[in-house]
Amino acid sequence: PVGTNHGYDEYWAVKTDSSGNIQWQKCLGGTSNEWAYSIHQTIDGGYIIAGEAGSINGNVTGIHGTATNDAWIVKLNSSGNIQWQKCLGGTNFEGTQSISQTIDGGYVIAGYTASNDSDVNGNHGGYDYWIVKTDTSGNIQWQKCLGGTNTDIAYALQQTSDNGYIIAGYSASNDGDVSGNHGYGDYWIVKLSAFVGVEEEKINTDIVIFPNPANNYVWLDYDLSHATGNGKLIIYNTLGEIMLQKTIYNYFKTVKVDCSNLQEGIYYILLEQNNRKFGSGKFVKQ
Repeated sequence: PVGTNHGYDEYWAVKTDSSGNIQWQKCLGGTSNEWAYSIHQTIDGGYIIAGEAGSINGNVTGIHGTATNDAWIVKLNSSGNIQWQKCLGGTNFEGTQSISQTIDGGYVIAGYTASNDSDVNGNHGGYDYWIVKTDTSGNIQWQKCLGGTNTDIAYALQQTSDNGYIIAGYSASNDGDVSGNHGYGDYWIVKLSAFVGVEEEKINTDIVIFPNPANNYVWLDYDLSHATGNGKLIIYNTLGEIMLQKTIYNYFKTVKVDCSNLQEGIYYILLEQNNRKFGSGKFVKQ
């Protein structure tokens, strides 16, 4: 038996027992089309589902373009009830082919994007691989467009033992991030480092950090005189988790930051204002 359908194609999630007998099933979507491509059980016993959505009603909220699809993530509890849902993307087309839970309890998705606005930044032209890392509630921590000026679509992603990511898919490009294309579409495999975002961005302002290595505190020198309005200082660990954030002001300033609660390791600092990145740096906590 299929539950109440909201419109056309929908996500259909079915839980069976060990003999294949249905224990529960759910139709998820709105009055347009939704397609699910990936589902995994989560560490809390629930389920995370990813695909794409074109609806602006029913279970779907927050879509970025009324005539296009967004990547759509749905978190279910162990009984199949929705805990939260997120539309991710821009005003062009997005979809995700793969989702998995990361070791920090968040999620990472791999798919495609043709946008270069809203949640999406850095598109090389046409369709790019689109990699998005979220926290446990589906809020974006970082995103990455990978590809060239032709069509590039990611189909699979897995976190690796060094806490990086391995991505596999299809590429018809031979420029941008892509080299060595043999003609038409090739398999394209990409390995990402453990932290993607701060250290790979081309950013205007350097942060002077001292002492480095740090102990209980660090001093930061920065210059946001070219920014409009106040900004935000964010410290990440190597998994991309936000460890600290505070408001900063749009002129050159020296700031003392308490890092006594941070464990030993490498940390990344990002300056941003209205989601635009202005500066970055890295320090070691001893």
